[in-house]
Amino acid sequence: MGVIAFLSAKGSPGTTTTALLAAALWPEPVLLVDADTEGGDVALRLRRADGAPVDRSRGLLSLLPLARREMQPATLPEHAQVLRGGVEAIAGLSAPGQAGAASHLWTNLADAFARTADRDVLVDCGRVSHQSVHLPLLQRADVVVCVLRPDVSGVVHARDRLAGLQPSLVGPDGHRPRVGLVLVAERPSGRDAEGAAGVLSRDLPGLDVFGRLAHDPAGAAVFEGFEVSRPERTLLVRSGRAMVDELVAAVRRERRGQGPALPHPEPGTDGQEATPAAPAPAGHAAPGRRAGSRGRSLLPRRTPTGAT
Repeated sequence: MGVIAFLSAKGSPGTTTTALLAAALWPEPVLLVDADTEGGDVALRLRRADGAPVDRSRGLLSLLPLARREMQPATLPEHAQVLRGGVEAIAGLSAPGQAGAASHLWTNLADAFARTADRDVLVDCGRVSHQSVHLPLLQRADVVVCVLRPDVSGVVHARDRLAGLQPSLVGPDGHRPRVGLVLVAERPSGRDAEGAAGVLSRDLPGLDVFGRLAHDPAGAAVFEGFEVSRPERTLLVRSGRAMVDELVAAVRRERRGQGPALPHPEPGTDGQEATPAAPAPAGHAAPGRRAGSRGRSLLPRRTPTGAT
């Protein structure tokens, strides 16, 4: 299927939240990978679907022994855990030193992601430069997404970082991913977001704009492990649906050699709930989600008062 890599240029613009949101709303079977070399925090934000803490030794760390030989895509789900809300995820490394010691891991992982046929792979890469050890994850991706805030600092750092990355994104086989932006703004349709997108598109020809997310701390709290009432109605999730539509279309075009995008199912109304998937055994990877779920049954839900 497809590989989408999320990155930031500097600061904390919301890259992990964006990746978690995309995974929760993705209409096809999906695997989220925490590949932040500064130390992954997906495992620190959310618990597993069975209520237990995420096992940080099971994920990229447990994949390390396989790093010196070719990795089969079928191996990846064995190292995944189901997060609260239903997202299937591979936990990240816990310290920056582990990333440098795992030099063989990144190339073999990138190859396994690219050959995965039964699900899309969303990779949270954290901060990335042309010298990053996990650059192969971007080189083998179909789509690379830079997440930024549309202020002066965010625009300048994103422009400089993407300009420096462009030559390094060409893989050994000549493949170059599609590169684009997701802007996280107080007013996604306001002048700041519009101006930032315009400046970056002008200075970096060929850059896509995949979406404009609402800067919505109340909505983002659901991806910090907090209870949120009706998360599917938050500004963050409502703005995220358009972003996911754009990313799905982009990755399908890349996989089909710039051909027409695959049909994308229309979401139901906000008041309609998707049928929940059967729960997976505790701590094990969940079956892939089918198109049309739109994530509404997969976002963590508030426990009603008095419920156990």
